[in-house]
Amino acid sequence: MIQIIDFWIPFILFNLNPKVNEAQNLVPNSSFEEVNFDYCGLVPSTETFEDATKYWLAPTDARPSIDSKALDPSCWNYLRIDAKSGKRVAVILAFAEGNFRSYLQVPLNGGLSKGKIYCTEIFVRIRKESQSGCNNIGLYFSDTLVKEKTRHNLNFEPQVNHTDILSDTSSWISLKGKFKATSNAKYLLIGNFYDNENTKTERIRRNIGVDPEVIFYFVDDISVKEDKDSGNNED
Repeated sequence: MIQIIDFWIPFILFNLNPKVNEAQNLVPNSSFEEVNFDYCGLVPSTETFEDATKYWLAPTDARPSIDSKALDPSCWNYLRIDAKSGKRVAVILAFAEGNFRSYLQVPLNGGLSKGKIYCTEIFVRIRKESQSGCNNIGLYFSDTLVKEKTRHNLNFEPQVNHTDILSDTSSWISLKGKFKATSNAKYLLIGNFYDNENTKTERIRRNIGVDPEVIFYFVDDISVKEDKDSGNNED
């Protein structure tokens, strides 16, 4: 009898734990806290960004960057707001004259499975230098590593795209999505995949000496998880 109780108690506790059935987040270093080093100032190259930040890559010649509270406050990229979690956030260029863009890229843990449904969430916030907000913050899932010699928008069709103009300057905005995987994609890219003509902007404030059409967003706490309640049957 004692042996039966000893067997069932851990079994019951296991099933009462709500975290047991949670889907795994496929995004490594999802809040940018894992770094090899923090750099002070503008990131000098895509190579420096990739060397500093574990797992994350720059798919083009336009550099994303990391703002961090671990830096001296005199550094240009010292984080002057609260991160969504931790003390670091990524920064992307979402809109600029000439269709200039920067993107984040990361290999997914295990990749997607074709035919399954996935839920996504990212948190974004306008960087203080930006006078305007824009729409089209998207997530593109790629079968292969993307590395293109360009500083302009990548002409990909994101599986998840947020069409509302993001203009809240005071808080983090949660962007959620859901999609069915059409391939066993291995990489996630984040940014604005549309050109200026097909992107909407909205002036939110005036900063003297700052181009109103240069829009940066902070990005933090990214998740891609299988939706285990959707059936997930292949066509």
